[in-house]
Formats: sequence, structure tokens, C-alpha cells
Amino acid sequence: MPFIRGGTSEGTPVLLDGVRLFNAFHLGGFLSAINAEVVERATILAGSGGDGMAIGSLSGAIDIATRDGARDEMRMAGSLGLASSRLSVEGPIGSSVSYLFDGRRT
Repeated sequence: MPFIRGGTSEGTPVLLDGVRLFNAFHLGGFLSAINAEVVERATILAGSGGDGMAIGSLSGAIDIATRDGARDEMRMAGSLGLASSRLSVEGPIGSSVSYLFDGRRT
């Protein structure tokens, strides 16, 4: 669970592609609603989130951007374990559009 300068973990908003996530961390921060393999970048927004974003937090926020899917060929990746499993499928749709499906089960 993230803490940003003077705020609590419940008071630190998490934005995924500009949309605020509620309950982004589960079991005391042990599980996350965001799969790390689809993250392109994560940015800490200090203060109230900058001039253009009204996020409702005095301490700051975390802005996470997801990556695009593969544009050259279809790819699949996954893992299977005792505690969790995941599957990722990505590929092109035409020459300028791609898709990325990613799922995880714990």
C-alpha cells in the first residue's frame, strides 16, 4: 500500500489510464489489482495531482499507464502455480490497432 507524503494508504488515489481505481490493493497490500506485466510507466503526482487533474487528494496520487499490445505478431504468455496463475494474449488488428488481454487468478 503506497503512502505519499503525509497521506494514508486509503487517501492515496491510484489512476489507471486516467481512471481512478477504488480498492486497488487487497490483503494489506499483498495483492494488487494491477498486473505489473501490462504497466508501461508509473508516475507519482505530487500535491493535489497537478493543475489539470482534480483527484481529491492533498498528499498526491499514483498515475499508471498500460502498454499497447504487440503490433508485429500474436503472442501468448502465461504461468501456472499453486497460489496463482496468469495468461496474457496480445497481437495486431490491422496495421494501426493492437489488443492486449491479461488476466490473473489468485
